[in-house]
Amino acid sequence: MTSRAPRVTFRGKGKTKSDRKRQARNNEQLGNARAFTDDSNVIPLPSKPVAPFAPMNRNQALYAKSIRSNIVTFGLGIFGTGKTYVAVRVGCEMFLAGKIERMIFSRPAMGAEEELGFFTGDINEKYANWVRPIRLILDATLGASRVEYLIKRDVISFQPFATMRGHSWPKTFTMLDEAQNTTPGQMKLFLSRTGEGSTVVVNGDPVDQKDHQNWSGIEDALQVLEGVPDVGITRFVIDDIVRSGFVKNLAIAYHDRDKRKGGNSTHEHHDAGLKRVCGNH
Repeated sequence: MTSRAPRVTFRGKGKTKSDRKRQARNNEQLGNARAFTDDSNVIPLPSKPVAPFAPMNRNQALYAKSIRSNIVTFGLGIFGTGKTYVAVRVGCEMFLAGKIERMIFSRPAMGAEEELGFFTGDINEKYANWVRPIRLILDATLGASRVEYLIKRDVISFQPFATMRGHSWPKTFTMLDEAQNTTPGQMKLFLSRTGEGSTVVVNGDPVDQKDHQNWSGIEDALQVLEGVPDVGITRFVIDDIVRSGFVKNLAIAYHDRDKRKGGNSTHEHHDAGLKRVCGNH
């Protein structure tokens, strides 16, 4: 008796029924991203649930609370305090909870005495160099392959100022990092994209890390928005540095140097500078 070869069927361009069910299930679990029916591979999910954000100090907790409760939040202060990390983590939390539908991140293309044109590639490849710190936090939080999928679907996007005009961002988490390097016009452009149901975060250090000597967009916005409702401000100082013990000692050493040159006391220098910018918020 001769054995019969097993019957081979081809469904859904090579995908089995279980493959298609798995893809549908994964699409559903994405929550905020639309369930796309293209022939891309199955959507990868994080290998473990995303852990809730746990603040490392009081100001991080106040910052996260402000982001969740205000339309616009300014995170101001010295390097190493976790301003970018906290904002991205809270943005991911809001996205996974369905409170916002998209995440948009921007950063002025200025720093280290180099301009965008020094890097090779098209504008997206050039801009990737500036937003890489944000991308690394997203990858660590949501999973790199999932983030890549959401970027391809424009659920997560990185937008330079050159392409911002004319856009509207409803129900979106938008974050502007290193905002001390914006111009007043750039800041107005960014803030005016805000649509209904959106959350906006602006990070920067207008005292120690401004890479130009002009009146910056963040300084201008803090004056313009003084007294406007739904705007929160969190100030970070040297004692809030969490990057490493060395970075905290580094900040103290630089501020001691400034003190010897006639500045304020070690721990008051940065806070005093922020108060000059922010008033008494």
